[in-house]
Amino acid sequence: MRKLASFDDPEVARAACEVLYAENIDSDLREGPDRTLSVWVVAENDVPRAQSILERFAERPNAREFARARERVQRERAATDAPA
Repeated sequence: MRKLASFDDPEVARAACEVLYAENIDSDLREGPDRTLSVWVVAENDVPRAQSILERFAERPNAREFARARERVQRERAATDAPA
């Protein structure tokens, strides 16, 4: 597991994790002692691709590609959380 980025804004940190999830990259959010949230990538072999994605995300977090990825993840989670 490797730390890739830290965010002051919890919404942006969650969005970063959702974008990684949409790309089939397992990640985890952890709060640091300074109250920032850090994004950690679980599998070492996913780190280079995750770094590339997060660099693009940091430059343009509201880009259409990321908005669509987040919407898809949120729909998937809502569908799995819905009662049968």
